[in-house]
Amino acid sequence: SAAALYDIAVKRLASPYCLTGADGLLRIAAARIADDFGHHAASPATTLLFETIRHMGFGSDTAEAIMRAMAAGRTGLRFDSPTHRAWLDRGVLIIQPSPGHESTDVENEVSLARDILAPVHIEITEHPISDFAPKTGDNSSLYLDVRVIEGSPRFTLRPWRRGDRIEPFGMNGKSRLVSDIFTDAHLSPHDKERVLLLCRNDVPMWVVGLRASRHFAITPSTRRYLRLHLC
Repeated sequence: SAAALYDIAVKRLASPYCLTGADGLLRIAAARIADDFGHHAASPATTLLFETIRHMGFGSDTAEAIMRAMAAGRTGLRFDSPTHRAWLDRGVLIIQPSPGHESTDVENEVSLARDILAPVHIEITEHPISDFAPKTGDNSSLYLDVRVIEGSPRFTLRPWRRGDRIEPFGMNGKSRLVSDIFTDAHLSPHDKERVLLLCRNDVPMWVVGLRASRHFAITPSTRRYLRLHLC
């Protein structure tokens, strides 16, 4: 039928611009499509992009919005359909199935008395201060004075939220937006979605895998410490 032939033609045209990586994410070279088929919202590029993403629940209005965003030089934008989530990252559209209708802003209460197994695996060990030998630039480990667990504090792992601030180690008590730390680390929009914060009584202690806070850092008075290692 004509519809079947149309679908086959679209798939053949779109194939050179689409790649599914080992991480399961579909990447569409939207900027290349625009370069090859036209940059304006009513161009064949918009039609090809729409036909490529419509089976994932995205409408023609989303394809037009993506084209306008690229024409304006914008990046880091997110688009949602009923079944999928997409990010526009420097001209590449990154798509994955959405997490469903459940909230992604879930606080997971954890304990530092044992390894954390979910939502990420963090190995926790206790050491005498004589063992302390941190590796320069190793953001996968956090070192805390053992006094961090005194007083039965509440520890949580949760996704970062817009407006979150942390007082990084080495900044003399000054705070920074977590989003600025992402900028320093050149994180893609998709990577930002996956970042967790470790909090003690709601105070951010660690942008996991990226930056430690000044709270309960190792000092000359420390006798024992905890090492938290992101596995």
